[in-house]
Amino acid sequence: MKKFLLLIMLPFVSMLANGQEQQEEPANTSFYLNADIVNRYLWRGLMYSSNVNIQPTAGITAGNFFAGAWGSYAVSDKYAEVDFFMGYSMSGLTFTVSDYYTEDETNFANFDHFHFKSGTTNHALEGSLSYNFGADFPLTLTAATFFYGNDRNADGENYYSTYFEGSYAFDFSSYNFSVFMGGTPAEGLYAPGAAIINLGLTASKSVPVNEQISIPVSASLVSNPKAEDIFFIVKLTL
Repeated sequence: MKKFLLLIMLPFVSMLANGQEQQEEPANTSFYLNADIVNRYLWRGLMYSSNVNIQPTAGITAGNFFAGAWGSYAVSDKYAEVDFFMGYSMSGLTFTVSDYYTEDETNFANFDHFHFKSGTTNHALEGSLSYNFGADFPLTLTAATFFYGNDRNADGENYYSTYFEGSYAFDFSSYNFSVFMGGTPAEGLYAPGAAIINLGLTASKSVPVNEQISIPVSASLVSNPKAEDIFFIVKLTL
């Protein structure tokens, strides 16, 4: 486990060292806060809540560093999730460590946010790397692996569930589009074996409310070929 954690953290340490050498001016710091409203909560081809969810985000950026919190709360059922993340971006490459935490609001006694003991924690820690090739070739490649927590099989051993995705962005007729395909190479959280689990298209634009206000709106048509399921997701950002 220690060797695995060192491998996960090595890119972050390398980018930190390079960033400190290259940065000559004080980092610009900014804070952001918004909330999404989605008709269903779908993540990487997996359905976590079939009801309307409110998903707030708060974060801070300081130069190439970023950190924040994200949540999802179902309006008409008991789904609740709070995630924390932090990372570093440089020259199109982004490294992120995320802590995913979910609980059943009908029985809080079974959950403890401060419980991190291996084998029983309800947290799941993930390291991810993504690379964007830039405006001339707007392709983004992502690789993510759970390295600790409740990503476990029936014997209590970690799956180390891994997800790979490629997405390509383009504009057409005043809309922003993104096509994407994601999958897993082995048995784990996403599927009982290697499979494509997240295939789709997203269209988005800002809809003006008045001269001062506009609301970002997106719609995604998503298929999970392994699960033989399809979803149509609508998102409003406030």
